[in-house]
Amino acid sequence: MMDPAAPVYQRACASSELTVGQCRLVTLGGREVQLFRVGSAVCALDNVCPHAGAPIDCALWDGETVTCTYHGLRFQVPGGHCPDAPGWELDSYPVKETAGFIWVALPPR
Repeated sequence: MMDPAAPVYQRACASSELTVGQCRLVTLGGREVQLFRVGSAVCALDNVCPHAGAPIDCALWDGETVTCTYHGLRFQVPGGHCPDAPGWELDSYPVKETAGFIWVALPPR
């Protein structure tokens, strides 16, 4: 029997589609998620700013932080913490990379 508390991973993209220093927007289960490759690791962050619901733009990723296009709030990659407004953060999701694919586990809505 499957453990209902165990994360369920969804295939996000092929590993080859996200090289070092890149960011990629994917849609999983109706949610937009940003994938970031930092060195050999991949992290997944929600694509919605907690302040006003604006999207987080990959073009505004400097390798350490990604910036909301609406009010300019910055979020750390990885982790999603906001140095500009402590306590606000982007949701971060578990990621695994196996069999040539990147997999992300999202909580149920």
